[in-house]
Amino acid sequence: MESHKDNQPKISQSQSKLQIFLKINFFAVLIFLGMLLVTAISIGIFAYSKLYNFSKSAGVSIPNLHQTLATGWEQSPTETDSYKNILILGVDTLETRGDSKPLTDSIILSSINLETGKITLLPLPRDLWSEDYQTKINALYTYGLERYPENPQKFSQEVISEMTNIEIHHTLVVSMEMVAEIIDLAGGVEVSVEQGFTDKEFPRTDVDVTTEADPENLYEVITFEAGLQKMDGQTALKYIRSRHGDNDQNTDNARSSRQQAVIQALVKKLTSKKTLLDTDLAGQLYKYYLDHLAADLTPTELIATGKKLLPNKDNIQLINTSLKIYPEDPSGTIEHPAQYLYDGQWVYSIRDQDKFKLNIKKQLN
Repeated sequence: MESHKDNQPKISQSQSKLQIFLKINFFAVLIFLGMLLVTAISIGIFAYSKLYNFSKSAGVSIPNLHQTLATGWEQSPTETDSYKNILILGVDTLETRGDSKPLTDSIILSSINLETGKITLLPLPRDLWSEDYQTKINALYTYGLERYPENPQKFSQEVISEMTNIEIHHTLVVSMEMVAEIIDLAGGVEVSVEQGFTDKEFPRTDVDVTTEADPENLYEVITFEAGLQKMDGQTALKYIRSRHGDNDQNTDNARSSRQQAVIQALVKKLTSKKTLLDTDLAGQLYKYYLDHLAADLTPTELIATGKKLLPNKDNIQLINTSLKIYPEDPSGTIEHPAQYLYDGQWVYSIRDQDKFKLNIKKQLN
């Protein structure tokens, strides 16, 4: 295989400060607890008048909805031993970064147990090293633009499937803009802020880092007070992206906790009875899905999956897990090697390929 080591995309220090530390778990939840149930349940049981409202908001005719529902209801979902595996890629596409190549700042393996309703989310470190392609896995999407111009995520799916020995059935690509849009579409979320903080170095997203160097213009001050707060899309993004907050809110664990708070808030909003019975909102959510994600996960596949999950719709649970890192954890299957071995790059390498694959399978299943 041709080595990509020398061609790996590089970004400036200013740009790296803007990189999204964003685990997009709630998009997995959106798709499998929102779209699945909205599509599979709502269309099937709403009265004609409500179905008409749904159809109008979604921009899809009622005959088309009926045909999609009938087709999806008759087919079986794509799966392997009752598991549907989905790779979720969070791509940074901020226009203010100039012509820098898009990197996948979040990489999540999601496995759905279709028999129990358990959804397991396993984030993969963006700095995980691929020996075969001599690059970090966050650069695979960029190389996919060269190899598969019309479907760049295919290359990430191929390589990560080979590295983990997990059959990946679908790959979804989401951006920061999509995160904000879906929260706004849902009318915002109510987030419980456990610990207030102030971040005096939050990178502004409306400043072109390729032309602006003044720190006063590059950063803004953001503050969050403890307690229940309603957040729109941009506010929620600031809350989960903040890296320099006080009160111990500048750690990875703190960011992870904030992300989980937003996830829980969005899940609660999307799966509430009020949301599911709001046919206008349901139709808008379905239209958003059709416009942005349906090419990689078709409506009929959603319905087939939703039908399989219906018996356990009240028992669906979201489980977050992570890879253990050696030597902090003796059982860790990845480690941070000396940087000189990788031309000064910070990477995570796989200690033992077989144990790594077994560990991935154990955590997802």
